[in-house]
Amino acid sequence: MLKTITNILWAIAGLLIAGAIAFAVLWPTVGVGLQAGAVVDSAATQLAAPTNTPLPPAGVLLETVVSRARESEWISTTEMSITALVEVTQDNGAFLFVNIPDTTIRATVYAIVHAGYKGDKVSYDIKDNVLIIYLPPPTIVSWELDHQQTDKILEPFKLGPISIGSTREETLDYLTSLSKDKVIETACFEKVLEGANNTALSYYQRNFARGQEHMIQVVTVPADTCGLRETK
Repeated sequence: MLKTITNILWAIAGLLIAGAIAFAVLWPTVGVGLQAGAVVDSAATQLAAPTNTPLPPAGVLLETVVSRARESEWISTTEMSITALVEVTQDNGAFLFVNIPDTTIRATVYAIVHAGYKGDKVSYDIKDNVLIIYLPPPTIVSWELDHQQTDKILEPFKLGPISIGSTREETLDYLTSLSKDKVIETACFEKVLEGANNTALSYYQRNFARGQEHMIQVVTVPADTCGLRETK
């Protein structure tokens, strides 16, 4: 009986020793597994967290174009030099019951006409990393009279050395107004708006995408009418 109990105790002791040895051998492996699991969890957390990913090139280009467009209400893509002939006749009425011949003013007008688009009417899209710019119908944005080159020829009525019928201020104002109308008419005849559409692509490529011209496309539409933009 005593021998049997002794054998049982030795068997239990053997099991305890074997368990201790197995635990000592396997514990580093369990630790490595736990550490690997923590690394995986950390990587997953980093992937799920939002990052400040740089915009694709077309997106950066879009931000630049839109930012520049906000700086000006109108976008001028072309300019045209205009020369026009203008003639104004001034009624001089009568002097001492005698009708005075009219005064004639002839002017060769030199001007610069700018054509382009209303900035807030332009829309944008990005497809396949290409910025597509949709332009509204073009219009004449502005015009500038070259006062230095513009030549006025006054022809008042002369009685001997005396000039009768000098040019009145309202006549000169009318000459300026008529010059503007003639300049705009001439620019439209010379197809300045078609020029704005034809140069729109090169305008955007030159100003915003040097070396990356392939990243910009421009879609234009013809204008129904030609004239100077409406002012408020």
